[in-house]
Amino acid sequence: MKVDIARQSLLVISSLSFLLFHTSFAPFADPVDNASEWTSRFNYVATSLILLVIALNTAGKTIFETYILYRLVLFLLLHSVD
Repeated sequence: MKVDIARQSLLVISSLSFLLFHTSFAPFADPVDNASEWTSRFNYVATSLILLVIALNTAGKTIFETYILYRLVLFLLLHSVD
C-alpha cells in the first residue's frame, strides 16, 4: 500500500514537472507538435492524479475507479486517432 502511494506520488510530481517544463519552453518548432505534446503531458498528469486518489483509498474512490477513469480513457482513445 505504501509503495503504491509513493509510486503514484512520484509519478504525479514527475509528470507535472514535465508538463510545466514543456509549457515553459515549448521545445518543438512546430506549434502542432507542441500542442500534441502538451495534451499528452496533461493526460499523464490527470491519469496519475486519479490513480493517486485510488491508491490513497479515499472516501468516494469508487467514482474515480469507474466513471472518471473510464471517461478519461474514452477521451484519450477518441482523441488519439489522427
